Amino acid sequence: MTRPKPYAICAVGITLAASLFCVLSTQGQGPTLDDKELRQLVAHDAKAIQTLLAKPKFDKKAQGKVKAAAVMIAAYAEFAGQKSDAAMGLRDRALELAKAADSAKADVARKLAADLTLDAKGAGGKAEAVDFTKHIDIATLMKQFAAERFGGFALEKALEDLVESKGPTDAKEAAEVARLANKLATLAALARDLRTDADEGAKTKKAWRELATQMQSTAQELAQTANTRKDAEVSKVANRLSQTCVKCHDVFRN
Repeated sequence: MTRPKPYAICAVGITLAASLFCVLSTQGQGPTLDDKELRQLVAHDAKAIQTLLAKPKFDKKAQGKVKAAAVMIAAYAEFAGQKSDAAMGLRDRALELAKAADSAKADVARKLAADLTLDAKGAGGKAEAVDFTKHIDIATLMKQFAAERFGGFALEKALEDLVESKGPTDAKEAAEVARLANKLATLAALARDLRTDADEGAKTKKAWRELATQMQSTAQELAQTANTRKDAEVSKVANRLSQTCVKCHDVFRN
């Protein structure tokens, strides 16, 4: 059966209205991560950032990817529930990195990228909550679903592949599924308050919030399903997660 592509909004040239769909959640209520999950997410995105910054050319595409990944790292630390000096320090460094990437300051970004870890020495941060709407826009955030050639991280393909799979076959694959699910739940939490346009017909903030709640809760269910090694259920939960995006796509893109 041919399934609609819920993340098609990540294509180049989309309008803001077309981009406002799919993943949302209640502000400040991202997935609560344990230390292992937090470190896994941070390490994965930090490696992606460092790989991009190691290239000789720091073009607009790379800048957008670095900015998005850096804000994601900041959100992992913010939502983890730890509020430790190490977590808050990581969050603040990641936001500095996002700002440097946005300003095309490659040298500053490279220096900050070297310390994207919870174990950086002498790098604490304040516990006050961050307003992420001041650090990223919806187009940059959602571009992560796009293919690599369009400046994304291919999250759409990762989810679609998971829907078509038979589930993880070992602990390593299960951990990767959980990482993806926690990333999507975090992305949802970030996206929630980036919708600022007025209500128009079925395109209401209430509908946006309801779909957001469903999206985030299903993503977190997917993470739990993978972590508890209910391998045969992974594809089913991933499909429900994808279908939530389709529902949102039907309302907010059309």
